[in-house]
This record gives sequence, structure tokens and C-alpha cells, in this order.
Amino acid sequence: MKRHYWLPFFLGVVFFSQPARCGTIFDEEFSGTTLDPAWQVTSGPGSYSLTANPGSLRYNMVGPLTAADWSGAPSGAWTPGLELSRSFSGSDWTLDTQVTYSLNWNADAGAQRPYFVIQFGSGTGDYLAIDRGIDQWYGSNQLEAELYSNNTVAGSDYNMLDPTDTVQSNGWLLHSYTLEVQRHSDNISVSYSFDGTTFFDAFTASITPGTSGTQQVILDGTTYLSAGSYADWNYIRAGTSADNAAPEPASLLLVGLVLGGATLARVTGKRAA
Repeated sequence: MKRHYWLPFFLGVVFFSQPARCGTIFDEEFSGTTLDPAWQVTSGPGSYSLTANPGSLRYNMVGPLTAADWSGAPSGAWTPGLELSRSFSGSDWTLDTQVTYSLNWNADAGAQRPYFVIQFGSGTGDYLAIDRGIDQWYGSNQLEAELYSNNTVAGSDYNMLDPTDTVQSNGWLLHSYTLEVQRHSDNISVSYSFDGTTFFDAFTASITPGTSGTQQVILDGTTYLSAGSYADWNYIRAGTSADNAAPEPASLLLVGLVLGGATLARVTGKRAA
């Protein structure tokens, strides 16, 4: 649901503070021409580039029959695709990422599905998978998230797609999203934004109790046939929740009005760029 915060009996316009991600676990801006050594690259069909769109990491979808495989090797004719992963530690953090998807809506190409995954602990049973998938053959066009606890879906949102994210006249879908994931012990919260300013809550759910405070971010993809589709990851930033307690000035705009004792006040959240 959209985040609205109603405050009692206030008159005027004030800039307010929102907790910000200040201290850094890691801050990946993809500003260089080579990938930070903290990233591990598992080879497979697909490629990445830091020069195709400077300031972002481009993940190129390559088929045929290439499948993301963070939860186990694909079966049958499907081949594990290129996988980029970065590990980090902590069980109380916020992670933000911004991505621009460029996907070719082509019936012959079939599935074009870039994935953003966070795998928790040392096994494969606890993970978050965010899937921006299209497949014209099946009329599929979605942005969805699933959290798995011990290989069972514990939380999900299958309706995260911006209603304006539709096929353009050139046959492509081109759209940016900002994604936020928070971990507080075993509780995982997911939210998303179409413009980087207004955020919507997807869900909060729990992974297996006692899961260790180690995890890895994974960029992956599933591609039926190559169609030139790709995802540009503009940044991935993670900071501890203790650091998030430091305020960032003017990150919230507070507007209040009192009419006959009735309160009409709302806080609109803004995230730092």
C-alpha cells in the first residue's frame, strides 16, 4: 500500500527529517570501467558491461534456454546463466537499488526475465527473488517479488508493475524502478518506487529463525531466446539500520492543515539520490 502518515493538528509547511542510510556496508555506484573485486562472476550464457552505459552495470540477457539458478541448477535443456554475486554481513540493514529494464517484446524470443536476488545464510532455502519478467507468447508482463523461508514462499507481491510500463511503439518495454529491502533479524521487508520518491510497501515476512547474518546479492536472468534485452543496474547501496538513525535534512516534506478540528496532514517521503 502507498505510504501515508497522518499527523494531528498541524498548521503550516515544514521540512522534516527521515532516517537516512549514512554509514555504509557497501556502496556500489558502478562508476569505474572494471567490476569491483568484491563481486564474483559465475560464467554462463550472458554478459555484463560497465562501459555500454557508463555509471551503471549492464546485464545482457543471452539465450537460448538460459535459466537463473541461485536455488539449484536448472533441469532439462536449460543452462545456468551468467551470475554476478556480492556477499555482505549483518542482520540489521537497508539495501537500495535502482534499475532500468530494457526488454524486447518479441513473441519468438519468449521469456526475458532479469532477476535481483538476495540469498540469506549459507544454504539455498532462504532467499528473496525479484523478477521483472516478460513473455509475449504467454502475454506475461510483470514485476513481482517472492520471499522464501526454508524453500516455502513466506511473503509475496505479484503486482509491483507500474501501470505505465507497457509496450512502446518500437516493441520494447523501457522503465526504471527503485527497490528497497530491509532486514531486521529474521524479518524482511520489501518496498518499491516508480519514481525514486514515492514508495509502496510490498510485504514484510520472515525467513527461517536464526538464519545467519550473511547474505549475497545476486544479479541473474532467465532467457528463452536472445532478443537484445538487458537491465542497467544504476547503483546498489547497503547500510546498517543503526546508521540509518542519522537524519538527512529536508528528506520529508510535512504539510498540515486544520479545518474545524479536523486534521488534513500528510508526510510524503523522499529518498536520497
